Amino acid sequence: MGKTKFKPMVFMIPIILLVIAIGASMISGASFGEGVTAVNDSLLSSFGWLYTFGVFAITVAVFVAFFSPLGKVKVGGRSAKPTVTKKTYFSIVLCSIIGTGMPIWGAAEIIAHYSAPPASEGIEAFSVAAAKFGMRAVLMDWTFAPYAVYILPAILMAFAFYNMKAPFSLGSMLAPLFGDRMKGKFGEIIDAICIFTLVCGLVTSLATGSEALLYGLGQLSGGAITKNAVTMSILVVLIAATFILSATTGLKKGITFFSNLNIYFYIFILIFVFVVGPTTLIMNLGVESVGSFIANFIPDILNMRALTGDNWAYWWPIFYFAVYLAWALISAVFIARISYGFTFRTMIIYSFILPCLFTGLWMIIFSTTSLHMEISGLGMAATYAENYAGVVIKLIQNLPFSVPIMLLFFAIVFVSFVTAADSCTNAIAGLCTVGLTTEETEPPVFLKVFWGCLLGIVALVGSLVLDLTGIKAICNVGGFPALVIEVFGLFALCKIMINPKKYDVFKEDYDEYGNPLPQLEDKE
Repeated sequence: MGKTKFKPMVFMIPIILLVIAIGASMISGASFGEGVTAVNDSLLSSFGWLYTFGVFAITVAVFVAFFSPLGKVKVGGRSAKPTVTKKTYFSIVLCSIIGTGMPIWGAAEIIAHYSAPPASEGIEAFSVAAAKFGMRAVLMDWTFAPYAVYILPAILMAFAFYNMKAPFSLGSMLAPLFGDRMKGKFGEIIDAICIFTLVCGLVTSLATGSEALLYGLGQLSGGAITKNAVTMSILVVLIAATFILSATTGLKKGITFFSNLNIYFYIFILIFVFVVGPTTLIMNLGVESVGSFIANFIPDILNMRALTGDNWAYWWPIFYFAVYLAWALISAVFIARISYGFTFRTMIIYSFILPCLFTGLWMIIFSTTSLHMEISGLGMAATYAENYAGVVIKLIQNLPFSVPIMLLFFAIVFVSFVTAADSCTNAIAGLCTVGLTTEETEPPVFLKVFWGCLLGIVALVGSLVLDLTGIKAICNVGGFPALVIEVFGLFALCKIMINPKKYDVFKEDYDEYGNPLPQLEDKE
């Protein structure tokens, strides 16, 4: 693939930090987790205003970008041809970002809000008002705001790498603000820190996701399958081996296959639950919830409950924002890579608008069904108190054809983890590589295998030996520097939107007044 080599600083710093984190977790156990969690809590409480207003501004900026002149610009210039179809692009984005949490929290989060609404709202638990508030909160946590956090840096990365011909580095996103100062060591330090926090997040997700799958398999098998060293090892190794194999086959074979397969699973199970669930209630409450969500979007996203002493905002939306931010920058690298050949407007449609609509539909259908079962006396709240992953398992158990639907649901969760890990492994390997060009963006196979194996090993050790609380908290802490980078990214995006021709190397794609020439969209 030409002359490429890895970047020692980007490669070694995350590994050193990971070894330190694992060592601290093994030596001090819970106290290490408590310490890092305290740091995370302090950041959330001290800078909650920045999280909320920053994410709000990011969401607005993505919508503005859609209508701006930048929307008419093509990633990679007018002659660029997409490397994936729009359908595959949509599938990859959906499955590799929010798709890992959506299947489980679609049924669980509404129960949390219904059974314990924020005290500052003056709402009684298990009331109609609590149900309505919960549906609005679920849509807030899983639609436009989180996707915007992922898509804004993806837009910047795509423009910087493909249209500015900047280095394949997260620092390149800020080149419109800081110019060449983002090249070299400073940009590599940003890459290294972001890789480290993402690795911590991936490790904990693999470990906790495996536990959730084992819980569901235990329910399905009547207790024959339990969590122990053998079953956990088998499951983690199976997930790791699958995404390593997928990553080594390249973009068009691995992640494309899994994401396209998974989207059909998603659609089937979504339609099934809609049809056999409380269909009329889903439609009625869904319309009502969407209206309430839109009408209250600005007040809700900016509601800090500052004078009430209520910490609900820190427990839910702000905590979510921190987690999303910690993942967003690395994920943006991969999204930018597969956006080649699309206009930025098309990119926003298929990586932001359509995934938001699909995720919102999923949350409405599963949340309403879960809520209906709780109201009907099936004990969803009690199940949530025992194990949040058990809520969706119980939901499926109370549907017709529960066994095959359960197996299909396990496949969705499994493939979602594989897709997410695959995309992140590709992105991490790419950031560790010197010599990637707009013509050749595939990093060396050995780097993909290395990071894939490292993730699998640490996830397995973590699930069996370590207290993962601290490692998970490190990922959340990583959301703060990511937030700062994205806030700077807001200003960089504004500069690009005002005058894309100034920064684009493809000057021939604009008229004499700096307006983008009409683009010929490529067919599927």
